[in-house]
Amino acid sequence: MYGLTACAVAERSQELGIRAALGANPRALVASVVGHSLLLALAGIAAGLAVAMALARLLSSMLFDTTPGDPLTVRSAPAVLIAPAFVASPAPARRAARIDPAMTLRSE
Repeated sequence: MYGLTACAVAERSQELGIRAALGANPRALVASVVGHSLLLALAGIAAGLAVAMALARLLSSMLFDTTPGDPLTVRSAPAVLIAPAFVASPAPARRAARIDPAMTLRSE
């Protein structure tokens, strides 16, 4: 997750630098990067849960002492998967907030 977020920040560095040049608050830049990272993680979790529920009958033969729609499992799996995204995104987000707008505008 850290690598993906860092790569996304590197690709968006010009956009983030232009936002900073136009007066964006560093907190807004951090919130943008963290929000984008969490949005992507939530989309992946939603897609994974949808596929898991669609394939529940096939999965039921592989599960022991639980059902495919077990509420505890269905609720705890997304929480366990969203935690790395929440932990991995602040470092690249802080780096994005320190982007020098002048360097970004010169690189165009």
